[in-house]
Amino acid sequence: MVGKDVSLSDLLYGMLRRAPWIAAAGVIAAIATFFWSKQQIKQYRADVQLVYVAPPDSQGSAPTGGVLSFLSGGERGSDKAIALASLNSRAVLTEYVRLNSMEPLLLPKLYDRAAERWKVAAADVPTAGDAAGVMRSKALVVKEDERNGTITITLDLPDPTLVASHADGLVAFVDRKLRLRASAESRDKLAYLSSQLASAQNADLKASIARLIETELRRQALARTGSSYAFSVIDPAVVPRTQIWPRPMMFTVVAGALMTLMACMISAIVDLLRSDKAERA
Repeated sequence: MVGKDVSLSDLLYGMLRRAPWIAAAGVIAAIATFFWSKQQIKQYRADVQLVYVAPPDSQGSAPTGGVLSFLSGGERGSDKAIALASLNSRAVLTEYVRLNSMEPLLLPKLYDRAAERWKVAAADVPTAGDAAGVMRSKALVVKEDERNGTITITLDLPDPTLVASHADGLVAFVDRKLRLRASAESRDKLAYLSSQLASAQNADLKASIARLIETELRRQALARTGSSYAFSVIDPAVVPRTQIWPRPMMFTVVAGALMTLMACMISAIVDLLRSDKAERA
């Protein structure tokens, strides 16, 4: 017994009597969800797996402290952190978005692809910085697996071909910027070390400076040669075959099932309320 005058069989019988309405509610919800999902902008996902490649460290005896100790690579421990941060840096992403005209891809609801124009007023046209903000918060994920050192870049865009090319392109772009940064730093350090070597009087100090110069020359050579500098790609992005959003069939089935269940619950509640009202009368 569910109540004093209503049994479980009574509730089931009530649902059976209302079966056409219950089924209609489920079908309507399923159809509405299907057409809603068809109106959504499709999103495709591409992943890139890579590892960080550390620059060459100093070899031999450490220099005698001070500025030379700093130049010897004391800051190298932060190189990886800088490289990882650059993958999700607002400034770097803004530059990449602007160079590749990615604003329509990142803000598709505001852009009419057929007419090739923005749907908003000229004063409200989003900037590369706006698009980069959306990219950081919704489209791009950078994760590092500390167990094996791999880094995974995940990018979501409404175009399957472009999402793969931009996932790879972003890694290459950041790697190139890090290469240029390292090359510029090496030039500055070499200029300073050369001046210190020329004025040094102590033999041990000269030997330490010479080792530093050798290390910076290796680092500069690495920055100028090779296909990659800071990142080595293990698995490049591939063009996705299926979308990750929306999923019409899954949404349709879930919506239909939930609405059917809700209609059954409403039917049972109605019978219970009627029974309680009759009992009080």
